[in-house]
Amino acid sequence: MIRRPPRSTLDRSSAASDVYKRQVVENVRIGEVRLVGKNHLALRFTEVDRDVEAIWFRNGDKRDRLERSQYVDVAFRLDVNEYRGRSRLQMLVDDVRLRSS
Repeated sequence: MIRRPPRSTLDRSSAASDVYKRQVVENVRIGEVRLVGKNHLALRFTEVDRDVEAIWFRNGDKRDRLERSQYVDVAFRLDVNEYRGRSRLQMLVDDVRLRSS
């Protein structure tokens, strides 16, 4: 389950509001892509020192276009995923663009 701080705790002038700002990372390698539920994609991006988990809601139909070891550009927002008592940072994917070979 993804939990967000109540909107009333966010101050637009503080760093806390940066959690919801869209960011872009270019040329990142897909380590894993799998369907979650009926229409969501769970992604793992492989980086130099750590893998990064991501979820792309309502885009399960794009599963066939994404492959392991493929390089992509990703637009995302950071969020905290709390599941079974564990909290970890994850990317909430807004869009993925395939890199040309």
